[in-house]
Amino acid sequence: MSTSFLFTISFLLHIVTLAAIYFLFRQYTAQRENTNQSTEDFAVLMDNYIEEMKAENDKLLLQLQQQEEKKTPAKMEKPMDQAMDAREEKDTPLLVDTHSLSGDQAELSLEAKVLQLHRQGKKPDEIAKELHCGKTEAELIIKFHA
Repeated sequence: MSTSFLFTISFLLHIVTLAAIYFLFRQYTAQRENTNQSTEDFAVLMDNYIEEMKAENDKLLLQLQQQEEKKTPAKMEKPMDQAMDAREEKDTPLLVDTHSLSGDQAELSLEAKVLQLHRQGKKPDEIAKELHCGKTEAELIIKFHA
């Protein structure tokens, strides 16, 4: 009788173990599906966010282009030849926006303006405020040409 009792106990333990394994497996697959679902939700959320950012960037670019069209570019009073001579004397590059060339006059690019103000002893944050550009941008231009 003791052997049959041990077989019965062993059989019951095997059934309980198999049931526990089955329930744990179901719980694991359900959790994995939830993780995949939350990952997909996050990806959709990020895609929507990126699309919104693109739309805002396009809107900003359009506004900037409209403002550029309204403004008339300030022309330099020196002819191009005099500007080239001045560049050779100072040994700094003359950066010219080719879209603003008109006859003998040219407009300095942002890089040239930043370098000019830096030579005058202004700090990058002052230059950024005066030229309406980022402080980091001004610092990078200065470091690149130093």
